Amino acid sequence: QMADDLCGMNLLHEQTTAELLQQLKIYQTGTNQPYPVEQLPILRSLAGETVHISDMEFRRSPQVIALEVSSTPVFDDAGHIVYAIAAFQDITQRKQAERLLKSYSRILERQVRERTQRLKQLSEQLLEQNACLTDEIAERERVELALRQKEALNLAIITTIPDLLIRMDRHGNYLGIFANENLILYKPEQNKVGANLYDVLPHNTAEEYMHHIQQALQTGELQVFEHQLSIDGVVHYFESRIAPCGEDEILLIERDFTEQRNAALRERKQTEEALILKERNRLAREIHDTLAQAFTGIVVHLEAATLKAIDDPQMTQRCIQTSSELARFGLAEARRSVQALRLQLLTEGDLYRALHRMVEQLFPSTQTQIAIELAGEVYSLPAEVENNLLRIGQEALTNAAKYARATEIQVHLVYEPTQCTLSIQDNGQGFDVSPSFVNNGFGLLGMTERAKQIGAELTIQSSPGSGTEIVVSVNRRGHHEQQDSSPDSR
Repeated sequence: QMADDLCGMNLLHEQTTAELLQQLKIYQTGTNQPYPVEQLPILRSLAGETVHISDMEFRRSPQVIALEVSSTPVFDDAGHIVYAIAAFQDITQRKQAERLLKSYSRILERQVRERTQRLKQLSEQLLEQNACLTDEIAERERVELALRQKEALNLAIITTIPDLLIRMDRHGNYLGIFANENLILYKPEQNKVGANLYDVLPHNTAEEYMHHIQQALQTGELQVFEHQLSIDGVVHYFESRIAPCGEDEILLIERDFTEQRNAALRERKQTEEALILKERNRLAREIHDTLAQAFTGIVVHLEAATLKAIDDPQMTQRCIQTSSELARFGLAEARRSVQALRLQLLTEGDLYRALHRMVEQLFPSTQTQIAIELAGEVYSLPAEVENNLLRIGQEALTNAAKYARATEIQVHLVYEPTQCTLSIQDNGQGFDVSPSFVNNGFGLLGMTERAKQIGAELTIQSSPGSGTEIVVSVNRRGHHEQQDSSPDSR
């Protein structure tokens, strides 16, 4: 691979040094002089030297590649040189950086020398101002030293930042890359200066980046968004921050928050499991203290009635009457427990009013315009169905207002004779809909599970820059029959 990158040849056949040099254009750095054959590291190592040089250039139009070469002789058991080994490393970027730093240092040094010389000349002409001029020179030198120290500090900060930093132009071309060696990169071989976003990332992801790049350059504001990439078969989640740097350049900071996200998911799951266990324990206590006690009393009185059925009809009648009262008491307690499970918003009205109150409570001061429209004649659905529909609507509205940055949201609640449909449509930034994204997202996975729990059909339509529409439909018939046969309806 290195031979192909440097020489454009996948395989170097056995050749003499002269034959190889006819194919390769190797020069001394910064000159048009071919590199002396007798100074080639491999030949010097065959003469017994261990050599390390960095003054060699390989030229392959239109590229000039700076090389660092290390070579060493290899001896047999008798101490004779058998052959020599040479290693080549592309140090073009390092050389460019060194030249840039040297050029900058020369400029600074020249400016300091010129300014110092001018001040000295003025000092000779105006001896009375010598003290002031000396102080000015010292101050300027102090400022230049402070600038150099600040530049060194900035370089150290960039080096220690664990995130990926990329400087690019408005067309998505990479102008500079700063990456920690421990970072996991998508297509690392293509993450280099001169590459383009569309060459490195999937098309949809690159489109999303370009949208935010243009937004940053047009508004002059920081753009923050999240996306995901599959790296070696593992889905990674990233937060991207894009800040404008002048009229045509931006700085991108890319942070992989996969581990934090997975930890949050685990914590959320543990919290949900703890809440479920707590609710189960509460229901168990409720059943034990109400229904179980009532059933125990019914059994005791019915058994007593059986024993007294012949000898004491009046006692039998009283036992049966008491059993009936206990049964009604247990039924009332069961209804009270079921009613307590309903969301507070739904206990005060139907699903349409609950949606209105939820918007008023959760989004009282948002700048997003939220419109809720009702179609058809409202009818009741089982508590579990209405609870889950309300939670799905809440999650969709929160995602649209908080993450998609939508300015308009349309909510449609449609009651048809055979089904009830809730749809939420926004004009936000949208996202790439894929099974892996839906199954791994915080809210989307929850909506999918809630829809499955009540036997509803959930569809999600979205694309970057085109908004999102979430539609959930639940059949009325099965749930209506189930509601009619429930204890609450009798």
